[in-house]
Formats: sequence, structure tokens, C-alpha cells
Amino acid sequence: MTGSPTGRMVVLTLAGLLMLSADTFATFRSTTATYLLIPPSARAEGMGNAFVALADEPLGAFWNPAGIAQIKTFQIQGMYAKWVPGFKMEDAYVASEAVVYQVTKRFTIGQQFTQLQIDGSDRRYTFSESFAISIDEKNLLGATFKYFREEADMSYYSSSLTFESEGMAVDIGLIRKTVDPVEGKPLSLGLSVSNIGPKISTMFTEISDPPTPADLSGERNRYATIYPAEPIPTLFRFGFASEQVNDGTHQFLIAFEIEKELVTRHWDGSSDPLFEALTTSWTDTPFLTDLTYHVGAEYWYKGLLGLRLGYWNDERGQVKPVTVGASVDLHSLYDFTLRFDVSYVSEAEDHPLNGTTRFSLTIDLP
Repeated sequence: MTGSPTGRMVVLTLAGLLMLSADTFATFRSTTATYLLIPPSARAEGMGNAFVALADEPLGAFWNPAGIAQIKTFQIQGMYAKWVPGFKMEDAYVASEAVVYQVTKRFTIGQQFTQLQIDGSDRRYTFSESFAISIDEKNLLGATFKYFREEADMSYYSSSLTFESEGMAVDIGLIRKTVDPVEGKPLSLGLSVSNIGPKISTMFTEISDPPTPADLSGERNRYATIYPAEPIPTLFRFGFASEQVNDGTHQFLIAFEIEKELVTRHWDGSSDPLFEALTTSWTDTPFLTDLTYHVGAEYWYKGLLGLRLGYWNDERGQVKPVTVGASVDLHSLYDFTLRFDVSYVSEAEDHPLNGTTRFSLTIDLP
């Protein structure tokens, strides 16, 4: 019977598998709330997510909140993608929306919202508020404050089960604009630390029918279990973007980024506290094999047509896709600008992320 300890164990085990099915293929990480790492931009995805030194669009705050300080107009951006197409689920998608506007000449504010939904029963949300400041023409600083929540439900015979978790976190970032010391070309350096926040717990609630007809109360049984707190995926990013060509007709840039998860796991399943892990995570595993590398390139023709190529190498998660992307930018259309972006992820044929296609729309108002 589902009201028994054994029944509850079965139901809770199934619920745990439901959680892992969504998170495992999001980022292949060993933390909870890994949906915080799902990239929200088609443009960045087309460049292999090497975006921490650019981040110059509303959804770019995901990589580096300092990046939105480069936006001098009112911009709205949205993104949609079918999630893990390899699973062939009917209702699994990720969608993001963002707004950025300049308050003063040096101060910019942005809001972002991202939703991941799987078959209607598993919903994950992130609400973010970003602030960026231009210290001068070369130095940008930014911070993002976010609230995130996960809720899901499922049925098992006469029982219904829900699980939910929520938390808050902070992102910080900076961008330094300089020139290539060798060739004197424009060079942007970016650094950020994302998802700085405490561990979070997941609460499972089971509601089942009374175990026997002798229970005259008519009320359903209710059981609640709170799982031990787990770390969220704190992530360090550092990279550069270098503009190689910009002659008015052709514009071409390359970008490179490394990222590292600042979480320390031990053999018994325990993990270090947040601020301790910020240092211990650099030595708990072989350094080079624990890094993820991103590389990308972007080409624009007269600012109207954009093409992108990217790649990233996550050795630990064995994720090594090639990405491509394209854009069409309609300048001065009815006193505002529209940009359409699309990206495509190519992985092994049986990989769940293979075929992931993102679509973005950006509206730039004067």
C-alpha cells in the first residue's frame, strides 16, 4: 500500500528519478537545480556558448551581468527551444524573456525570466534582476540577483506526489575592454561567477487514500519528506573576444571561454559549504580535466546577415557538440530594429541534446 513506509519509499524513488531525468541531460552536473545552467540565447549557442566576454544582449546577463552595460537603448529579447529532443517528449521546452534599459548614461537595469517545462508535470522557473555600471569606457561591472523554483507532480496508483524546491543566488561579473598587445585589435576580457548561493533542500509530499476502509475519517493520508540540502551549480567563467575584421562591410570576431564548477563533492556524497568550495574546488580533481572549454566565431555582412560556428568540450560530462547559428538583422524597420537568431546543436546521433534548435527574437527600440 502506498501509505506504508515501503510504498512511500517506492514513490519517493520514482520522484527522484523524475528529477534526475530533467537535470542530468541539462548540463551533466553533480548538483541540484542544474536548470540554472541551461543557456538561454540562440546567438550565444551558435558560438559554442563562448559569450562571457561579449554578453551584449538582454539574455547575455546569463553569462555576465556586466555585459548589459553595453546596451544603450531599450531592448526586449525572447528565446524558445524544444528541450532534449532526443527524448521525443511532446511537451518539453525551455523559454526565456528579457528586458534591458539604460537608466542613466552609466547605469543599466535588466530583468530576465526563464521557464523549463517537461510534459506539463515538471516546471522550473528563474526570475532575475540585473544591474550593470560603466565605470568608464573600458571597465564594466554587473550583478544579478535571482530567485528560482522547481515544482513537479506525478501519480502512483492511489497516491499523488509533489516535490518542490526554491532558492536565491547572486551572479557577479566584469568586462575589461582593451586591445590585442600584438596586433592592436579590439579585445574584450570577461570574468563572472554565477549562482553564488546556499544549498537548497527538496521537499516531497505524498497524499494517498486511507490504507483501509476502517479509517472512518475519510481524509487522505499526507506524508512529507525533506531531503538533505544539496549545492547549487556555482560556476566560474573567464574568456576573451577579439574582433579580427571590421571594415564596414565585413565584421568577424572570435571568442574563447573556460568554465569550472565551484562545487566540491566527497566520496560519501557530502559537499563542502559554499565559501569553502570556492577554494577547495580548484584542487579536488585534476585541474585541466575539470574545465569546460568553449570556442566560437561570428561573422556579419553589412550588419544584416550573421553566421556563427562554435564548439565546446565538457570532458567530465562527455559533451562535445558542434554548434552553428545564423541571424537576420532588419535595421530601422518602423523606427526600431528586429533581429532573428537561430542555432543548432550537433552531437552524437543518440545524444539527447542532438538536434536542439533555439530561436531568438530581439527588438531594439530607440
